[in-house]
Amino acid sequence: MRAMPAPRLVRSLGAALLVILVAALLPGAAAAILPHPPATGAPSAAGTQAGSAAPRSVAWTSLGDQPPAADGTGYTVSGLQADGYTSRLGERFVAQASGRVGSARLAVHQFGAGGDGTFTIRLFADDDAAPGQPGQPGQPGTVLASAIGEAPRSEDPATQPTLVALPDGASLVAGRVYWLVIEPSPLTRLAWTVNQAGSTGSHLAADPWQVRITSQPQAAFEIVVRP
Repeated sequence: MRAMPAPRLVRSLGAALLVILVAALLPGAAAAILPHPPATGAPSAAGTQAGSAAPRSVAWTSLGDQPPAADGTGYTVSGLQADGYTSRLGERFVAQASGRVGSARLAVHQFGAGGDGTFTIRLFADDDAAPGQPGQPGQPGTVLASAIGEAPRSEDPATQPTLVALPDGASLVAGRVYWLVIEPSPLTRLAWTVNQAGSTGSHLAADPWQVRITSQPQAAFEIVVRP
């Protein structure tokens, strides 16, 4: 009688016994023989890898290709001083992209003694010009977002524009007008460097006695939004 071929089950059991025997004689060899399970959480070819950064758009920038150096010059602004003086600075801009506010970068730095270098940054919607005064600049209106930033000292040779994360929720609309205003913490004195990109616009300077809005070369800053 002709012998029948061995069933597949017998061959499979034989292969498994061989793996067990090799693993007993050579520790670690089984890991090289047995197939590895797929890694959990690995991105599929059709999907996006978890944790990848969300797309961003620049809604406004006057930083230019080379951010201005923090050399102690620029528009000066002071937190509450011992003599009662305090001030704030702001710049008016037209959003170039729509989206939720993500962050701001400002060419701002601390100079002089006193204070901790922190400042409050506020993003405002613009109030329209007063009726009967076409062409006049508006005023900061509703606060859309605020956050705390910390400026480097002007003596630091590696000074870069200060990055401030702004809370999600507020949205900018391309073509609409907004204001970015900063106010230092008590005793802190800051210089906000003038842009080198040739950008000119409505510049706000306020102190306890008056609020002035004039057309000036803008302080350097950038606003980033997310879709």
